[in-house]
Amino acid sequence: MKTYRELFREIYLFYKGRLHEPRREAELLLSYLLDRKVAECYLENPEVPAETEKQALEISRLRALEKIPLAYLLGRWHFYGQTFAVDENVLIPRPETEQLVETVLEDRQGGSLKCLEIGVGSGIIILTLALKRQGWNFTGIDRSQAALEICRKNSLSFGLNNVTLLEADIAAFAPQDKFDLIISNPPYVSAERMIFLSAEVKKEPEIALFGGEDGLDFYRIISGFSEQHLNPSGAVYLEIDDNQKEPLEEIFGSFGKRRFYRDYAGFWRIMKVML
Repeated sequence: MKTYRELFREIYLFYKGRLHEPRREAELLLSYLLDRKVAECYLENPEVPAETEKQALEISRLRALEKIPLAYLLGRWHFYGQTFAVDENVLIPRPETEQLVETVLEDRQGGSLKCLEIGVGSGIIILTLALKRQGWNFTGIDRSQAALEICRKNSLSFGLNNVTLLEADIAAFAPQDKFDLIISNPPYVSAERMIFLSAEVKKEPEIALFGGEDGLDFYRIISGFSEQHLNPSGAVYLEIDDNQKEPLEEIFGSFGKRRFYRDYAGFWRIMKVML
């Protein structure tokens, strides 16, 4: 059997010149397959079982030559300390979305809130919040049945009983209840920017990326929906693109008070709207 370092070097050399970050890609692949942190792999240099080596080499071939995202090849990805099942029907979890979750958790500590997530995808937002705030009641909607299947799978794996998932399009969703929190990472890529997405990002579902000609279609819908279905003292939390701050000020201008948060790289990433 090969050791970690031997297999790492083999995959790294194969990736070199084929992927943008060959070292990081090789580290991530073996870290997931061995279920160890990268630092542990280097320090302990474990032997790699033959079946795991075979799997690693096949995944590395598909990753490098066909540019299939690693998360889809593995079928899982880490987010906020948990592991979520993912496939090509959902967006790949990204670190910036963790900041959306953190913002909600820091703002709202206790109580018994009614929360809605619009566009649950794999469930990284709604399920992470449901794990952290088990006294809250969550409803999640998505217009993709395939995405909801992944979200339900993840919800079952966590044993959650405070989450209800519905197949619905926010444009036609008319719940009887009002909500204390409305949360979403909606599709926000404009038509122009869709053209310039990398080949890898283009393998993610267009339904979860494309936000209309200017990228703002879903924010307009969410604004109107929130005016009708947000409780007094409630709040809306949205992930946004850095260049959308000014138009979103206008879209939500008649709704309530707005606050924007930068991500760790200094880009505008989160918008909060309060009644």
